Amino acid sequence: MKRTIALILVSFILLASCSKSGIRGKISNNVYQNSFIGLGFNLPEGWSFYTDKQLEDLSASAESENIVYDMRVYNSENINSVGVNIENVGIEYNTSTDVKTYLLNTMSGIDTSLSSIGYEGVTCDLTTIKIGETEYPAMKISASISSMVLNQLVFCIQKEEYMINIAATSFGEDKTAELVSYFYLV
Repeated sequence: MKRTIALILVSFILLASCSKSGIRGKISNNVYQNSFIGLGFNLPEGWSFYTDKQLEDLSASAESENIVYDMRVYNSENINSVGVNIENVGIEYNTSTDVKTYLLNTMSGIDTSLSSIGYEGVTCDLTTIKIGETEYPAMKISASISSMVLNQLVFCIQKEEYMINIAATSFGEDKTAELVSYFYLV
């Protein structure tokens, strides 16, 4: 009897600790959908989703325990990628931080971060992107290393205490707008 009660209590504790699992998206038939953030992503031909294990490894290696790597796709032929991270900003920031302020705070460290690992000519500008009829604040990053150009378009969505960061990254020719076009509203 005591063992049964203990198991029930452990089950409730586990269920309570997983209550944030509703923020994670699902992948089925080469489509990612996340109803919490209101977006889906159609996997381009020749691309692959990261496995749950790869996403868990990324989350475990993150500098912050407040970040969940929800989705990553990549094209091994040209090393382009798209990723969705969900960060609990209520822990690090005041939850009233808006997306534009969050992006400006992030932008302030981009030049230093990329320059410290060898990138040159770093630019980072505020912009917007549109998915369906919804416009999202974004930042456009460009830099080069060893004559290879990095292009990244990062847009953010704020939901409750979370900031969702969606990054489209391409090397060489700028394909970030094309990569973002695979997203759709859910």
